[in-house]
Amino acid sequence: MKKLFIILISLTFILTSCSKENMLNKRLDGTWRVVKINELFPDNDDFVSYSFIKGNNGCGEFVISANINNVFFSASGTYELTNSENLVFIYDDNSQTVVSILEFSKKYLKFKDISGSIFELEKL
Repeated sequence: MKKLFIILISLTFILTSCSKENMLNKRLDGTWRVVKINELFPDNDDFVSYSFIKGNNGCGEFVISANINNVFFSASGTYELTNSENLVFIYDDNSQTVVSILEFSKKYLKFKDISGSIFELEKL
């Protein structure tokens, strides 16, 4: 019985540690609306949203849509979550951007991009 208990505990630990990226990916899946950038609120007519479509093993696709001052912008690509230091690697047009997740819950995401800008998002 003791041997079975040790095996079950070990298996639980292995499955939990290997699936952190998958858990983060599942939580990230969906559409997020930007509510603040560097502590500034977007104007009422402006919007920026991120849509994440989860794939396997902490990877997936994304679409960024924005309408700022009646100018529409859209970009898409792939992303990859990493277990170390809560980094997200974003790939579009053969370039790579790294963002650091500062806070992350089911309905709230706060990250810092490579330029130091801090984005706060709410899940729709």
